[in-house]
Amino acid sequence: MYSHGFLEEEISQDLHKAAISFQRWDQQFLFSGDIMDRTPFSKCGMRLSMIDELSRAPVRLRSLGRLAKGGRFFTNQGGRLLLKAISFEEYDELKAFVREKSVHKFYGNCDSFSRTLLLPAPLSFVGANGIPFIVMENETARLQDVAGPEWYVDASYDLKPLPSLSKGLATMLRDMLDGWLARLPPLGVWSGWKQVHELLVRDLDLLKGRQLVDFSLFVHLLRPVESASPQLPHGVSPAHGCISDLHSAAVACFRILDFSTPYTTLRTLESLWKKDKFDDYTGKFLRQFDCLGFMSQDGCQSYSRYASLESMSGLLRSSRKSAFIGSKAFVDTYECKAEAPFLKYTHHMAGRRNCGGRRYCTKTLNRPRGIGGTATSKMLSVKWDFAPDGWNVSFQQQGYSATNAKNLKLLVSPDTGTQSVGGAYAEEVKYVQAKTKFVAAVESGARHVFPNQSLTRCLDATSDFATSSLNPFRKVHQDLDNVLWSP
Repeated sequence: MYSHGFLEEEISQDLHKAAISFQRWDQQFLFSGDIMDRTPFSKCGMRLSMIDELSRAPVRLRSLGRLAKGGRFFTNQGGRLLLKAISFEEYDELKAFVREKSVHKFYGNCDSFSRTLLLPAPLSFVGANGIPFIVMENETARLQDVAGPEWYVDASYDLKPLPSLSKGLATMLRDMLDGWLARLPPLGVWSGWKQVHELLVRDLDLLKGRQLVDFSLFVHLLRPVESASPQLPHGVSPAHGCISDLHSAAVACFRILDFSTPYTTLRTLESLWKKDKFDDYTGKFLRQFDCLGFMSQDGCQSYSRYASLESMSGLLRSSRKSAFIGSKAFVDTYECKAEAPFLKYTHHMAGRRNCGGRRYCTKTLNRPRGIGGTATSKMLSVKWDFAPDGWNVSFQQQGYSATNAKNLKLLVSPDTGTQSVGGAYAEEVKYVQAKTKFVAAVESGARHVFPNQSLTRCLDATSDFATSSLNPFRKVHQDLDNVLWSP
């Protein structure tokens, strides 16, 4: 049974009205407000039959929840229609496609645009609840219809290029390394690869020209049913973004998803936070496609090593991430920003000259005097101690650099025994501190051992840092699977 709540009913009515408004566009009928607007696909007559069907009667919708980070999805009873909630930035970008005549500028005409790899979204509208939506066909269901009964959709993947560690990329690389794809020639020698590559380059020119980022490569793999020797269907040709194995053992079809995200100020900050994640995003995207075709070519070592790590299916997700950080692929792909706390120290001093006329005094410093801020076995001539609780801790920060990535790789390399420990790091730290605190105090010349209150502050700060994000009101990694312990 399909649930059909008030929200689904409201969106269904809005969708029906938007489709009617579209049908009456030529008669200068516009629905009140800004509920409907053309997209570049409907402007070029793509998927108009779907809009015609939606205009005849409201469809019954059900919620699919959040299938991606960006928005909530709804579908009809047969699962052939998809509605996705988008941001107003994305909605405005789709309108700008039409307003600024991007199709004419980058493709020349609608006939050329009809061979785009961009997943067609012929209708966009703002519902009565104030949420923008785009309307699409379910690409998986559409391909199954086009392929016919002698073929079936075996798998689909939603890929984003490194350095993003997307689940879809990991899964497809694993299937290419150890799955049935490993028994076939590389994708780059399949029929139609060159033509699809050219279509992709053309689409990326548009996305780069409009400064759009964070889009995905949507890949479907189709296989013939057992004991069948079918001919390739007409609708899965290179002109439709599909390539085929020379022996007709498989077909791979490519689309670009979520292509209307502008490179806003917030995205710029996110990119800086995540090591220029969106810098030359179209270049990274094309490199990913090239590496899917020929994993052994120059520049694809990061993908091949990441594939090798992902093939270790016995490892937990967090363990695979730590294994990736400890590999050369991490150094090749990432730069890192180092941030370490400066502890405050109380320096016990003697002498009227040092203490402004008094015999004894203390000063609070960023580091113990005489050892350059790092613990050594050198005994200090003047004793020092840790500053009292409540003193603000400053941070030593460095910009992004490959050196920081290399240092992190060395710390997490396999021979160190590093593992993801989650919240168990607190017990590990307490255990080591209990074993070493007296020796550490003697060797460093401290008057007292590291106090338990300061240790608690250190552990709490680690948890807070591990779960912090660019949004100060949102916590991430709350299971602390990003905390690594290197004994």
